[in-house]
Amino acid sequence: MDATGISVRPARPSDFAIVGELLAEGFAAQAGERAERRGAKLRGSVARRARHGRILVATEGDAVLGCAIYVVPGRFRRNPLVQLARRGEAEVRLLAVTTEARGRGIALALMRACIEEARQRGRVRLVASNDPANTASHRLDLAAGLARCPERDWKGFDGRDVWAWTIAL
Repeated sequence: MDATGISVRPARPSDFAIVGELLAEGFAAQAGERAERRGAKLRGSVARRARHGRILVATEGDAVLGCAIYVVPGRFRRNPLVQLARRGEAEVRLLAVTTEARGRGIALALMRACIEEARQRGRVRLVASNDPANTASHRLDLAAGLARCPERDWKGFDGRDVWAWTIAL
């Protein structure tokens, strides 16, 4: 727990419903007309995501205020959650914070926890990606020490540009 009373820990199965809601809410803020369909998919996929990655939650007391999914490439088979990470790297996916808790440093605490997890596990780099219009994510990545990595930018499932960010560990 830090000085603000926020703790970051691995999600428990009892957290999965709120994590699904957080992911759906975060996506809805950016997705416009795709939000309802994509939100339903995110709500229903938390247990599967937990099998392929480590879901971290930021809590204050018993309340889950945010989440992030930490993933690594599969050693012998492809990890379906990995979009950008290469062998030896880790990736942060789907970081979200409740609307009411935004502006309190929760996203930064989650990103730092992912960076620390990657360091402890001997990863050489942590990568993240986001929409070029998502300036809040850009500020978060910079605050956490990540830098833009344009040579690793890619196209999302809908053909939109996605920016890559990295930090060497």
